[in-house]
Amino acid sequence: MKVIIIYQTNYGNNRIIGQYAASTLEAWGHEVDLHNVYDITPNEVKGADFYLFCSPTHMGKAPRKIRSFLKAFAKVQKEGKYATIVTGLPISPEKRDGRTEEMLDTILSETFMTDAGSLRINSLNIKGPLEEGWEKKVDAFLETVI
Repeated sequence: MKVIIIYQTNYGNNRIIGQYAASTLEAWGHEVDLHNVYDITPNEVKGADFYLFCSPTHMGKAPRKIRSFLKAFAKVQKEGKYATIVTGLPISPEKRDGRTEEMLDTILSETFMTDAGSLRINSLNIKGPLEEGWEKKVDAFLETVI
């Protein structure tokens, strides 16, 4: 299966997750391309079977760059399957949960692609490190979405 992983990172956490996911999927026999959202255009990543989008949470929502990339992507990609991994600080119970995930899913719903799911990985502070055991969470997630 052809898999494209697209990430945005402010402090390196989503690059680490993207690289980990890419190596895992390659070990499972998939063809994988990994891209920083700043280095590509939507036309350059058309035609994969599966897309994994990794986004940080900034001030409670997905950053502008990945949102604008996905809006343009929605105009050129109309089939396939996608999943999202979102990183950020742990969300307290009194705050709205899943806002970043909802934003990404709302934009991607315009593609007519199949939503395979979403995973949240917490970071221990704004610059990381990622929560303990994040690799196992990513492995389990990939097993369910691929």
